[in-house]
Amino acid sequence: MSDGSGQYIAYTFFRVDPAWRRLPVEERTAAKDAFADALEDFAPRFDTLRAYSTTGVRADADFFLWKITSRYEDLGELGAALNGTPLAAWLETPYSYLGTTKASAYTGREVIKPVDPSRQGRYYTEAIRLARQQPTVEGIYLFHITDETRLEGLQSGVRYADSTAKPSLEAVREASLRP
Repeated sequence: MSDGSGQYIAYTFFRVDPAWRRLPVEERTAAKDAFADALEDFAPRFDTLRAYSTTGVRADADFFLWKITSRYEDLGELGAALNGTPLAAWLETPYSYLGTTKASAYTGREVIKPVDPSRQGRYYTEAIRLARQQPTVEGIYLFHITDETRLEGLQSGVRYADSTAKPSLEAVREASLRP
């Protein structure tokens, strides 16, 4: 999906052979450092590349990698680099999951946390109700019907940036049709 149409999301769980823990500290440290260096080298190629410990949470895995990239090849190349580290000889992969997503219609970073759609529906419904009670109000203008694609912009629409309806659309529609 290097055409920007989506992303690959992968979760790879690792279990460390218990015998590894009996190696000298220096050897274990060198193995972890080489593994971490390989991850660091590949990080710029990924939208997300993070390691999480599962110690105390799962008995069947010690840590996992969360990977998101638009290039499928990145996953294989990272795997080859990690398999080239000393730690790889001590790792098993009990679980590995791969999925795809549609590319987001949004770009950039949010500067204001948007209101969730159910609350948005309540706000718009109340605004419409209050406007109806004012004898001098002849109409109400909803600034955006569709969200801006730039997250720095306004996300006040009743449709997402890809034009699919938010849950608030039906509440606004019903409120606007009431006498």
